[in-house]
Amino acid sequence: MCGLLPAGAVAFGGWDGYLRVSLWVLLGLLAVLGVLFAGMFGRLLEARGEPPATGFEAMIGEVGVVREPVGKKFSGWVFVRGERWRAVAARDAPHVIGSGDRVEIVGFRGNAVIVRPAGPEGGPGRAS
Repeated sequence: MCGLLPAGAVAFGGWDGYLRVSLWVLLGLLAVLGVLFAGMFGRLLEARGEPPATGFEAMIGEVGVVREPVGKKFSGWVFVRGERWRAVAARDAPHVIGSGDRVEIVGFRGNAVIVRPAGPEGGPGRAS
């Protein structure tokens, strides 16, 4: 956008009448681009405080269902967001979380999710 003003000034003066641009068109274009950039910059500032929407970080707090029992010393499988994930129990979880139980994701260990039993409301996420 900063380069548009000098380029427009050259075009406004013209090279012997070629590529002439109206001053009003140039100013209008600068105004529209300024509003668009200001809107995008404002949205970026708002998004800084929002939680992640994708990736591993976005799964923290999601609720899933155990497909194969999960323990502290062994891994099992949970179904979260329409996907099957290898899972291990969190330190504060019971020794074994049985099949069909609802669990909340609290972290990751390698490629496995760390889970603990979800409360009666299912925690902040949605059961999948």
